[in-house]
Amino acid sequence: MKNYAIIAEYNPFHFGHLYQINMIRKMDPKAVIIVIISTFFVQRGEPSYLDPKFKTASALKNGADLVLALPSIYSLQSAEHFAYGAVSILNRFKHIDHLVFGAESDYSELYNFARFQMDHALSIDEKRIEFMKEGLNFNQGLIKACCAIADENDMKISQDLFQSNNILALEYIKSLMKLKSSISAISIKRSGQRYNDTEILEEKLPSATAIRKHFKEAPGKVKNILPNESYSGLIQSRFIDKNTLFDLIKYKLIIESIPLETITGFEQGLSGHLRKNLMKSSSYDEFIENSTTSRYRKNRIQRFIINMLLDNKKVFIDQSIREIPEWVRVLGFNKKGQDFLHSSKNESDMIFLTQYKQYNALSDFGKKQFDKEVDSCNLYYFSKDNFGDYFRQIPIIIKD
Repeated sequence: MKNYAIIAEYNPFHFGHLYQINMIRKMDPKAVIIVIISTFFVQRGEPSYLDPKFKTASALKNGADLVLALPSIYSLQSAEHFAYGAVSILNRFKHIDHLVFGAESDYSELYNFARFQMDHALSIDEKRIEFMKEGLNFNQGLIKACCAIADENDMKISQDLFQSNNILALEYIKSLMKLKSSISAISIKRSGQRYNDTEILEEKLPSATAIRKHFKEAPGKVKNILPNESYSGLIQSRFIDKNTLFDLIKYKLIIESIPLETITGFEQGLSGHLRKNLMKSSSYDEFIENSTTSRYRKNRIQRFIINMLLDNKKVFIDQSIREIPEWVRVLGFNKKGQDFLHSSKNESDMIFLTQYKQYNALSDFGKKQFDKEVDSCNLYYFSKDNFGDYFRQIPIIIKD
């Protein structure tokens, strides 16, 4: 029996995600499928549209066996650190055989390009910095740097490699390389619309971006294009609204006037840029729109804002990248997932958190990392009934 891991956001869980799980089952009917998901805030720097408990239920009822939480200290970072945090946690399990992810390109092409990036990391980084000084943003600078170094080495690079799903796939592969992990990567050709497509087309599986857009406009429009559990969860999910988020941002930037230079993700000039745009904005959406430029991309701005509200210092996040938590939050499982957990407990030094009393078993730094996850939970449920109780959501158990 082989154990397969998936790193996901499920924002929300849709038929593309179900397709991935079904493909694993087709490859290996006896597979144990472990999913590690971002919970309260996603990599785009937004509150998750689907509450973590509904993400968990959707995953378990549609083929996953065990669902774990990816702490927000990783989910709110760049693709590189998002991937490294998730892969590092999975790597601490002794018996995960494969990491499965969707991608637009073939695995061999992804692997070769990931190897190229690893082998030429210093040169690529130096070139990226040069191009950013010319006015390019991080992603534009990175793409141009990769192409420049590739030209110097007589290597051709397909522009498809820089598509959204490929970017994360590359980071997963590089993380496995950095960790010298025994976990092998399997890519599944992405089926359906591209990650950033916003329209729903009948002949293709819709992207999560398109689903969120149409759900926001009229919830009923997405009822027939989502698994039942996911649609029901979207309707029931309650999280911090944008007006409250905007008020908290104003307090932090204007009243408290915190030094933004200490926050992870800070870039030169960002402090004045945000405060200037805040003063001429009357809503959260307007503030984000005014603050988004070719240099300061929307997702980077949104991630920085949430990291600021959570007081995620660069020093703390950098240390968390080096020191992966000795704990992992268990969100739910079925009988196969429970058996996997039991065997893992005997062979891993990880603490599988299901109740608050386990907090005392954590190291001092582990407690700080855990406290940040509680802060993330409280911000997500700010002014909602769920505020203040991270462990109210006990693991969901699905009986086979």
